[in-house]
Amino acid sequence: MLLPKPNLDKQIEIGENFSNIDTKNSNYFLPKEQLENLFRTLLHQLMTFKIRVDDLNISTSNLEPQGGDE
Repeated sequence: MLLPKPNLDKQIEIGENFSNIDTKNSNYFLPKEQLENLFRTLLHQLMTFKIRVDDLNISTSNLEPQGGDE
């Protein structure tokens, strides 16, 4: 089965597009993985009593309430 082969300029453009998609993917998943690792670490420390909830400094002043209009 014969398949058409795009010219070199088109091949480079396609390669750049795939590279951009890969970069965007990495930029999305890296912070998510870091937050998941932080969560697991904190959860483990809380469950093994290495830290206590009272010792955590968490500011809620910048948080907005979640939910719909009720």
